[in-house]
Amino acid sequence: MPKTSKRDLILNSIIKAYLEENLPIGSMELGSRMPGDIPASTIRVYFKKLSQEGALTQLHVSGGRVPTVIAMKRYWSERIKTSQTRFLGKKFKKVARSSDIFCLVSRAETLWLEEIIPVDERYLILVLGKEALVLEYSDPVARFLPNLIGASIGELEDIGKQVGLYELAKKASRLRDVNVLLKEGEMCVYEMAKASGDPKIVRLFLDPRFPDSLTDGLYFEDILPKGYMAIKQPAKYQGVDAELFCIGGLYSDYERFFEAAKEDT
Repeated sequence: MPKTSKRDLILNSIIKAYLEENLPIGSMELGSRMPGDIPASTIRVYFKKLSQEGALTQLHVSGGRVPTVIAMKRYWSERIKTSQTRFLGKKFKKVARSSDIFCLVSRAETLWLEEIIPVDERYLILVLGKEALVLEYSDPVARFLPNLIGASIGELEDIGKQVGLYELAKKASRLRDVNVLLKEGEMCVYEMAKASGDPKIVRLFLDPRFPDSLTDGLYFEDILPKGYMAIKQPAKYQGVDAELFCIGGLYSDYERFFEAAKEDT
């Protein structure tokens, strides 16, 4: 493992201190928090250098430093490994409910329309993996549905609404919601919409189908207002294979959040 430079050590210490206290930090206080014996004069030199790089900013002339959005994006990109499965236990629901982070956990299995079974011209059974939808039989619907083989549960809902098959849309929606294992922290999305002045954000990000359009990774201004971050990664939730999707502010302490929510071993 490469040795951490003094520059990175100081910057990471500032970020950790800010996540804990949510207050600017000065050179003397930072020196007392850091491992090793780094004099305040040396820290001040790095404060100036990091400020010139755009990693730190000073809210007041005589005040301490705070990490910038650029620094926070780089920090989380280095520390959150979205390719790894996150193990979440029973306490995750309580932790998520009391946090300022929106969390959606859904079953990892994607439901696709695999087969249509007519039953005595009374019912049509739509087979989606281990699940099924039952619709009332009609000749036009029986002729139309084979065109949808391979469609996801979300696509079935949308198509049902578009072509007037409201029974299909309603039952597909119910089945999709069954795959949602946990949904907490919606207030974060409402606050984000309020801060950005875009009310459409609420409907978009609270829709359980939205994460399906994303690959595992971190997302910033590419899909969110500035100052926010989204995480998508594989998870095990109480032993169930799942997908985790989170949205929160860049200055939320995700490491502490996930540490508190991880599955007991």
